[in-house]
Amino acid sequence: MTEDALDRAAARHARLDARQGFRVHAAVFIAVNIFLAVVWALTSDGLETMPWFLFPLGGWGIGLAAHFAATHRRPGL
Repeated sequence: MTEDALDRAAARHARLDARQGFRVHAAVFIAVNIFLAVVWALTSDGLETMPWFLFPLGGWGIGLAAHFAATHRRPGL
């Protein structure tokens, strides 16, 4: 195997690892934010209480979007 082929294989493997990391990040994001929404629903006075779970959802969502952009960009861009 040539050095160029090894470099391409290593880059492909790194992209697959990065995408798997994003999938784990997204799954944890969904699970935690569902949990926070349920906690809010069980401890609030209905719609009169501010939905505080939207703050971590929005902040973390920005980070998740940045992670997506970093791991799903086209090579060479």
